[in-house]
Amino acid sequence: MSKPKLLTKAKFAELCNASRSTISSALKRDLIEAVVNDKIDINHPAAQFYIKKRESFLQNKMTDSELKEAIKNIINSGEYWTTSIITKKLRANINRVKSALKDMSIDEPEQKGRKLVGSAVTREEKKNKSTLQGLNEILDETVKRKVPEDIRDYHNMRLCEIIEQFGTDIAFCDWLKAAKAIEDIMTARLKNAATKKELVSRKLVQIGVLDQIETAHNKLLTDGAKTIARRIIAMHEGGRRIEDCEIFASNQISSYIKPMRSKIEQALEDVSEH
Repeated sequence: MSKPKLLTKAKFAELCNASRSTISSALKRDLIEAVVNDKIDINHPAAQFYIKKRESFLQNKMTDSELKEAIKNIINSGEYWTTSIITKKLRANINRVKSALKDMSIDEPEQKGRKLVGSAVTREEKKNKSTLQGLNEILDETVKRKVPEDIRDYHNMRLCEIIEQFGTDIAFCDWLKAAKAIEDIMTARLKNAATKKELVSRKLVQIGVLDQIETAHNKLLTDGAKTIARRIIAMHEGGRRIEDCEIFASNQISSYIKPMRSKIEQALEDVSEH
């Protein structure tokens, strides 16, 4: 096996001429076995296969068998498809797609009424669905697609990459709306919790509690350790019993811990006043 060569997600995305969002999605599927300590081993077979697949995708050099396999994956995904949609997703020649469908003995689904654009249903037909059903579908899809830490990644994506990830531009817009709705709900809940005083500020915990514990801990490990060590040696040389040494050590440790409660209470009052 070749020696691992690790790249960050950003560097690997640059290598594959893809956005970081596209690579993030691939890390959950195609590249999951190539991940090492949050980086990607480009010498791993899974990474090599993905790189070749991206090259074929971008340069439109898919073999007939690769094209048929890609078409089969789109059809088996359960999303609405047409020859045109598959052509756009794969950036392939439409005649090659038609030929592949014919070889696979697959007929294009019938379109009832007005032509459907980009998704299994049009915007108008989506509006006619019950509000609850439509919301559940959108939220369900949003849960499947995790919102990236930096949503601005999508700003620099090409349309073909968005379609590759979401299936259609309409699905992407619906996902954005649902993500925004969830963020708005979370923001409102946090504001309500803050109003009801159910939240504790990070600053209050840091200054009022954590800093006080750290100060006492540091004193115990420095001044306390020196005092305990020296006094116990002196007590031992003076013939004192081991029980006496234990009582002394316990009292010394307590002298650093017991005042902590009052110091925390005072620190919390000082922070709250400001």
